[in-house]
Amino acid sequence: MKKHALLSIAALALIAAALSQMPATGPGPTERSHQPELSVARPEIAPAPPEAIPSRKDGGPDLRREWEQRRLADPATGRIPPDIHRREQEFARGLPRWRTSAWADRAAAAGGDKANAADKFVGWTGRGPYNIGGRTRALAIDVSDPTYRTLLAGGVSGGMWRTDDDGANWDLTTGSTQLHSVTCVAQDTRPGLEFVWYYGTGEQYGNSANGGSAPYRGDGVFKSTDGGQSWALLPATTTGNPQQTDSPFNYVWRVVTDASEPTLDELYVAAYGIIYRSFDGGESFTEVLGDPGQTAKQT
Repeated sequence: MKKHALLSIAALALIAAALSQMPATGPGPTERSHQPELSVARPEIAPAPPEAIPSRKDGGPDLRREWEQRRLADPATGRIPPDIHRREQEFARGLPRWRTSAWADRAAAAGGDKANAADKFVGWTGRGPYNIGGRTRALAIDVSDPTYRTLLAGGVSGGMWRTDDDGANWDLTTGSTQLHSVTCVAQDTRPGLEFVWYYGTGEQYGNSANGGSAPYRGDGVFKSTDGGQSWALLPATTTGNPQQTDSPFNYVWRVVTDASEPTLDELYVAAYGIIYRSFDGGESFTEVLGDPGQTAKQT
C-alpha cells in the first residue's frame, strides 16, 4: 500500500512540474496577444469653415505677405536678414555713378555750350499731378500760352488733367460720368482755333489689367472747345456700350489734327485696325485705311 501511495505522489509531482512549464492561457503584463486587434471606428474631424481657410485662388493679404517674404528672404535661412535696409544702403553707395560730364562734353563738341548741354541731361523735376497714381500716356503743351505753363496730361485710368502754372496745381477736367481711360491728346494749332482739343480713349495694349481680361476699354473720342477745361463725347465715335468691344473706337491709338487745311476742321483718328478721317471736326468720320474683316491691333 505504502509503495502505491508513493508512486501516486510521485506521478502527481511530475504532472504539476509539467504544468508549471506550460505557457499561461492569457497574455501577461509583458506579453503580446496573437489575437487580431478589434477595429475601432474613429470619429471624423469636421473641416474648418470656408471663411477660416485663406483662399489661394483669390489671393489675399496672407498670400501677398508670403510672396513678399519669399522674394526678400535669404534662401539659406528663409528669413529676411537683420538690419537689411542699412546694408542695402551701404551697397547702393558703392555703385558706380552716372557720369554726366561725358554726355556734356559730347554735346559741347557738337557746337553747344557745355554747361547748357549738361542741363539737358540732368535737372528733371516732377510736374505732377502728385495726388493720384497711374500712367500718363497723353501729354501736350498749350501753344496758345506764350509762357508754356499750360499743360494737359491724360492718364490711362486717371482722366484728363490741366494746369496753367507749370504743374504747381492741377484740375481734373474729365467729368465724373465720363470715361477716364485717356490714351492720346491733340490740339488744333491753327491761329484762332487753339481752344479746340481732342482726346482718345481705350488702351488696347500695354496694361497689366489686360492680362486679367479687364482692359481699359474706351468708347470714342472727346472734344473740348474751351481750351481743355471741359469735354464732350463725339456721338459719331460712341456706341454707348463701353463694357463691350463693339467698335474700332473702343481703342484709340492716336488723334491728329491737320493744321495745313485753313477752311476744314480736318481730323485723323488711328483706332483699332482702322484709320478714320473727318472734315467737320469729328461730327462724322470716313474709313480711309484698314479692313474691318481683318483688323490689326496697332495702327
